[in-house]
Amino acid sequence: MPQKTLADTLAASESLYVNCGHPMCCKSTKLDVPALIDRLGADHGSMHWDLVGLFGCYEGIQARSNRDWKPTFE
Repeated sequence: MPQKTLADTLAASESLYVNCGHPMCCKSTKLDVPALIDRLGADHGSMHWDLVGLFGCYEGIQARSNRDWKPTFE
Protein backbone atom coordinates (compact mmCIF):
# COMPACT_ATOMS: atom_id res chain seq x y z
CA MET A 1 0.00 0.00 0.00
CA PRO A 2 1.45 3.40 -0.96
CA GLN A 3 2.30 5.85 1.78
CA LYS A 4 0.10 8.54 0.25
CA THR A 5 -2.65 7.97 -2.30
CA LEU A 6 -4.29 10.16 -4.91
CA ALA A 7 -7.42 10.15 -2.70
CA ASP A 8 -5.33 11.55 0.17
CA THR A 9 -3.94 14.24 -2.13
CA LEU A 10 -7.43 15.22 -3.31
CA ALA A 11 -8.85 15.24 0.23
CA ALA A 12 -6.03 17.55 1.36
CA SER A 13 -6.65 19.89 -1.62
CA GLU A 14 -3.01 19.51 -2.60
CA SER A 15 -1.65 20.06 -6.10
CA LEU A 16 0.63 17.81 -8.10
CA TYR A 17 2.98 19.06 -10.81
CA VAL A 18 5.01 17.22 -13.39
CA ASN A 19 8.25 18.74 -14.70
CA CYS A 20 10.17 17.81 -17.82
CA GLY A 21 13.78 17.17 -16.92
CA HIS A 22 15.07 17.64 -20.45
CA PRO A 23 17.35 20.72 -20.59
CA MET A 24 15.85 21.93 -23.88
CA CYS A 25 12.31 21.83 -22.50
CA CYS A 26 11.96 22.22 -18.71
CA LYS A 27 8.16 22.61 -18.98
CA SER A 28 5.98 22.19 -15.92
CA THR A 29 2.26 21.52 -15.70
CA LYS A 30 -0.27 21.07 -12.93
CA LEU A 31 -1.91 17.65 -12.91
CA ASP A 32 -5.67 17.13 -12.72
CA VAL A 33 -5.93 14.94 -9.61
CA PRO A 34 -9.60 13.91 -10.15
CA ALA A 35 -8.72 12.85 -13.73
CA LEU A 36 -5.77 10.85 -12.40
CA ILE A 37 -8.11 9.13 -9.93
CA ASP A 38 -10.50 8.28 -12.78
CA ARG A 39 -7.65 6.79 -14.77
CA LEU A 40 -5.48 5.17 -12.08
CA GLY A 41 -7.83 4.65 -9.14
CA ALA A 42 -8.14 6.43 -5.80
CA ASP A 43 -5.71 4.02 -4.10
CA HIS A 44 -2.87 4.71 -6.55
CA GLY A 45 0.15 6.32 -4.92
CA SER A 46 0.72 10.04 -5.34
CA MET A 47 4.40 10.19 -4.43
CA HIS A 48 7.13 10.86 -7.00
CA TRP A 49 8.11 7.20 -7.39
CA ASP A 50 4.44 6.24 -7.91
CA LEU A 51 3.94 8.66 -10.82
CA VAL A 52 7.36 9.27 -12.42
CA GLY A 53 7.10 6.55 -15.06
CA LEU A 54 3.65 7.60 -16.23
CA PHE A 55 4.56 10.87 -17.93
CA GLY A 56 6.70 11.88 -20.86
CA CYS A 57 7.26 15.16 -22.62
CA TYR A 58 6.91 15.39 -26.37
CA GLU A 59 9.34 18.33 -26.66
CA GLY A 60 11.94 16.44 -24.63
CA ILE A 61 11.56 13.38 -26.85
CA GLN A 62 11.68 15.57 -29.96
CA ALA A 63 14.82 17.36 -28.76
CA ARG A 64 16.53 14.04 -28.02
CA SER A 65 15.79 12.79 -31.55
CA ASN A 66 16.99 16.06 -33.12
CA ARG A 67 20.49 16.20 -31.61
CA ASP A 68 21.99 17.52 -34.84
CA TRP A 69 19.50 20.37 -35.07
CA LYS A 70 21.08 23.82 -35.12
CA PRO A 71 19.15 27.05 -34.63
CA THR A 72 19.04 29.53 -37.45
CA PHE A 73 19.19 33.26 -36.96
CA GLU A 74 17.39 35.10 -39.73
